[in-house]
Amino acid sequence: MKNGLLMLFATLLVIACQPTVTVKHKVEPIHITVDVNVKVQQELEEFFDFEDEIEVDESVESTGKEG
Repeated sequence: MKNGLLMLFATLLVIACQPTVTVKHKVEPIHITVDVNVKVQQELEEFFDFEDEIEVDESVESTGKEG
């Protein structure tokens, strides 16, 4: 009987001492501004500007006129 009460007391003690943690959080929308495409497009246009210059130069050489 003593062992039974001791086991019951130990069980109740373990159950009673378990901490409970509750976490409250809010789900909010995330707003992201993406400027990467604009920057990449701008850099690509600057990089390939030399092609436009080459086409203009070729048209000047073939026609003998600028424009």
